Amino acid sequence: MKLLEERPVTLMEVRELLEKRKKEAPKTRRLEEKIKEAMPAPVPAIPAEGAPAEAAKVEKPVEEKKEEAGELSYEQQNTLDYAQKFGKLTAKEAEELEKKLRDVGALNEKQIISITNILPKKEEELKAILAKDKIELDEEQIKAVTKIVKEYRK
Repeated sequence: MKLLEERPVTLMEVRELLEKRKKEAPKTRRLEEKIKEAMPAPVPAIPAEGAPAEAAKVEKPVEEKKEEAGELSYEQQNTLDYAQKFGKLTAKEAEELEKKLRDVGALNEKQIISITNILPKKEEELKAILAKDKIELDEEQIKAVTKIVKEYRK
């Protein structure tokens, strides 16, 4: 797997990305292919001196094959299940909430994502989220953030 970009994302974005990937996976595959993938990879033979290098080909691991086929790995499926269970907003609502929180100012991207994922009910919960980064907002900003989040709680 190749890392393309690293940035904080909301549970809603994770859910959307993984559901899209899951839909793109082939719907059915032949039983022989599934059995072949479940079998352990063959041990590569050491080529004799002067033998062509092709004799030492090794098959790709099952995880790489799944990734190429578009299937979700075990970790990705668990992440999707978690995002579906605990993601409380739609992607559009999360985007709107993020925008409103940016307008308040004094919050960095990680804090905005954490607030969007957790949707704190009380000011104390919000303070606990912000305490991790050792940033303190004044009471007006805390009340403003709490009021904004309250609009999106269901």
